[in-house]
Amino acid sequence: MAQSLASPAAEDAVREDLPALLADANARIAELALANARLREELRSSEALCREAERASRSKDDFIATVSHELRAPLNTISLWSRMLAQGGLCREDVLQGAKILERSALTQQQLIDDLLDLARIARGQLRLELEDTPITGAVEDAIAQAMPGARERQVELAADLGGGVEPVRADPNRIQQVACNLLANAVKFTPPGGRVDVRLHRVGDRMQLEVHDTGIGIDPDFLPFVFDRFRQGTVGAARRHGGLGLGLAIAKQLVELHCGTILAESPGPGRGASFRVCLPLGRPPGEGRSLTSDCA
Repeated sequence: MAQSLASPAAEDAVREDLPALLADANARIAELALANARLREELRSSEALCREAERASRSKDDFIATVSHELRAPLNTISLWSRMLAQGGLCREDVLQGAKILERSALTQQQLIDDLLDLARIARGQLRLELEDTPITGAVEDAIAQAMPGARERQVELAADLGGGVEPVRADPNRIQQVACNLLANAVKFTPPGGRVDVRLHRVGDRMQLEVHDTGIGIDPDFLPFVFDRFRQGTVGAARRHGGLGLGLAIAKQLVELHCGTILAESPGPGRGASFRVCLPLGRPPGEGRSLTSDCA
């Protein structure tokens, strides 16, 4: 008959220690479960970061492809017309037409390069503003005048109501003109013939608000949160159809924020137009002192 090898005293000691041993084992199991849950969460976060990095890489690849296409297009035009003019034999009307095409192509390329340089300066924190307290009506009027030929060419009506923008704004007029130009160029580019672009400037509380509304192709709700992102466009195909690098809105946002302002994009959806609203802090009337720093308090 089998007999127990443990003494009664040893068995009693084991029974007494058993609850503590079980509690310790349960605590270790709980710690392992918590560590395992944290590990799974870190793994999910890592996978999400990898997916985001892949999306960013694809966006940059698309952007580089677009840059290459957009820079090559005016160069090809300049090269073609330069050869045609050098060969001679063109009538006066063709020479004048060629000169206009060369100028337009050169300006297009200059704008592309300027946008890339501005983006680089903003990213490095090297873009500085020359702030003054002044009405921005003139800056917006100049932007409208600059956009008008393109609007006429595309048969897009361009209307403005700037009567409410006479109060001074703390701003760099040249950069505000650039913001307005970018918004108007975007609106005209994405508005089909027969459409309309409206520009309005008026005071809202302690801010001056610039509004640009178009009746164009609209913005998909899924893309709306990314409309101001660099290296992002609705689709690469859209970039090819409409041209440009898609940097205008990204640069506009950065410039507005350097002015301590805000910019908002809204759209009811594809085919229903889009609206952009820029809000800038009001300046001080002459004689009350001026601050020329670009730091936002």
